[in-house]
Amino acid sequence: MLKKVLLRRYFILLFLFINLIVGCAKDKEPTVKDQIIDYWRSQKQTTHAVLNFRNNQSWIINYKKEGGYSRIIERIGDTTGEWDIEEDGRLKMLATSIKGESDFTQDQPVYFEILEVNDEILSLKNENGQVTSWKRIKVDVEEKGVKDLGIVTVSLGPIVVNLNKNYDHEKDRFLCINVQLQVEIDQPEVEKGKNVEIVAPKLHPRVRESVILYFSSYTYNEMNSLDRVKEAKNEIMTILNPYLKGKIKDINIEQVIITSKKQSVDDFLNQYL
Repeated sequence: MLKKVLLRRYFILLFLFINLIVGCAKDKEPTVKDQIIDYWRSQKQTTHAVLNFRNNQSWIINYKKEGGYSRIIERIGDTTGEWDIEEDGRLKMLATSIKGESDFTQDQPVYFEILEVNDEILSLKNENGQVTSWKRIKVDVEEKGVKDLGIVTVSLGPIVVNLNKNYDHEKDRFLCINVQLQVEIDQPEVEKGKNVEIVAPKLHPRVRESVILYFSSYTYNEMNSLDRVKEAKNEIMTILNPYLKGKIKDINIEQVIITSKKQSVDDFLNQYL
């Protein structure tokens, strides 16, 4: 079984390496598919939804309901499914599993016209003409002190990984983390006394997916401590740095949670609503 786990990790790292070479060689603008792969949120009155388009063309929506006197207090539904971009540019979403309330009907595809997709907004119009706007769960950028001018902190947002298993009978365990990249940027020349505008570098669409693939190759026993998770940052830096032309100077891994409870995963994600 140990040999099987090591072999799986080898193929994942090999995939990341090949993916990195191909991605960097193409050096092209991200496609619509690349742009929508992320976490998005929307709100309709007191109902909140978090939508995650995944790189393997699956998706999941978590629905939450606000109480009268507090923040989101009730989980009212989860919907998972498959997605694709049709030849005519429409987004196809097929729900394959529905638990609780949902805007979808199981096994019935829904088609959306993509009105807009950018770093902040995903605007979709369904076949009835109803438009829904989703806001990307943003990358956080903060300006550092004078001594660190030219360095920005870029957060990859909430990341949840289903850890690998040594044996099939083991229960599922989830690693919840917030990964922050310390990225060097080109420092503009400005006159003395004027404000310096620090602009975050645009991340390659595969950066986040590479982190998820990396951690998914590890088992609970290999990642059962905060120290072990943080030790992985050097390997992550090696994987990600070519995407940012070697400008990642450090990686901080914060808010590490390892749990077998899906409610704990929900609580982690709700912090980013």
